[in-house]
Amino acid sequence: MTRALLLALSILLLPGCSTVKLVYNNLDTLANWAVDDAVDFTDDQETLFDAEFTALWMWHRETQLKRYATDLRELATAVERPMTALEVQTFSQHARMHALALYEAGLSRTAKILAILDDPQIEVLLEKTREQRDEQAPPQQTPEQRRERLVADMSRGLKSWIGKPTPEQRARIAEWAAQHVDDPGRGQAFQQRWEVAFQTLMATRQQPGFEQRLDRHFDEIPEHRDPLAERTATENRQRWFVLMSDLSSLLTPAQRAQFQKRLRDLANDFEELAAETGAD
Repeated sequence: MTRALLLALSILLLPGCSTVKLVYNNLDTLANWAVDDAVDFTDDQETLFDAEFTALWMWHRETQLKRYATDLRELATAVERPMTALEVQTFSQHARMHALALYEAGLSRTAKILAILDDPQIEVLLEKTREQRDEQAPPQQTPEQRRERLVADMSRGLKSWIGKPTPEQRARIAEWAAQHVDDPGRGQAFQQRWEVAFQTLMATRQQPGFEQRLDRHFDEIPEHRDPLAERTATENRQRWFVLMSDLSSLLTPAQRAQFQKRLRDLANDFEELAAETGAD
């Protein structure tokens, strides 16, 4: 449930997407596409999913979009000058809290939907999860190839917000990519452990306390955690904060103006969406 909305919302931030309001007003269709890839509902199950998703979607429109807009406008003001790594981290934390609010709002609805699936549907769901993991697994690459991919991905993402990166910006991105620690094998191993635990959890979906167990599972319970991987992830996040801080100091006047315009345009879209009611 929450994941379906998160997947659909992610489309709003795709590079080049200029139809934010159109996409948001059709999130129910996008969510159904996302869910249809994972499980075949019966008519009654689909009716319940549609009702639960619509309630979550309306909550999101009424309570969250204005908060997104506020943060975007604050960020647009902040980037009038170079930002510190701490400031970048603060705005990143705001985004994390928005995602957490959505997760918490959707948890009970997700548990309700999972609890009414029968065993064959759960088997299909688990198989689709494994297939998705295999499809999304990074290709076998050398460390150098992974660094090149990081540079390309970051440069492409920046271009959608500020325009073509300058040589100095590309050099800083390359330096960051060289420092980034990546261990695809650990990530795959974690995902496999998570899936095994999820399968065990689904066997208890009709027993009391399922929602709490589901919450604990999504919160990456201690049995799943890899201390080294967690430490590496924390260090990578800190390097990313520093990178964003450095890039903010390297923006040209034209790039800074373009970035601020993108942020404020997106804030305007969210505010207009929040004001709409009864959207089709």
